[in-house]
Amino acid sequence: MFNSTPDPALNAFTRSLADLAPDLGGLDRDRLLFRAGGVLLRRRLHCWQAFAGLLAVAALGLGAALLLRPTRTIEQIVYVDVPIFVPIRDEEPASSETPSFTPRRADSGPLVRAELDGFRLRQQVLQFGVEALPPPHAWSSPAAEPMSLEMLLGLPAESLDRLSSLHLSHRLTSGEPK
Repeated sequence: MFNSTPDPALNAFTRSLADLAPDLGGLDRDRLLFRAGGVLLRRRLHCWQAFAGLLAVAALGLGAALLLRPTRTIEQIVYVDVPIFVPIRDEEPASSETPSFTPRRADSGPLVRAELDGFRLRQQVLQFGVEALPPPHAWSSPAAEPMSLEMLLGLPAESLDRLSSLHLSHRLTSGEPK
């Protein structure tokens, strides 16, 4: 089984090694792998425990610093200049009780005018209080004539026939997409 060599001591050593039988009872591969995994798990567990402890100490330190810090109240008054629009007199005669102003705009239509009236009333209430409001009218003025569909769409007057006008007005009131 083994090759003989010229050295007799080496031959005797190889023969004695060949006569040895392995001891199967002392080494269990599965148990060895299980223990290696347990050691690795303990190392990881100790690492996470140390990290969690460090974070707990940091959280306690920050909480204590937050609770024990001295409170300071800083009071500062800041004045800010707010630009306001410069109103001009309205073309219509105003009542003697309330001043009437409108800003300069080229596209002042009925919707813009109504918005400005509300803004005017708001300014009056903020400046002079609720008592400065005019008394409510028993009868309101007649409502303005509704705008035609052509005017809303920016078309020349009477450019839509009756069927197109009805179709477009239905779409506008129902919210139907085009």
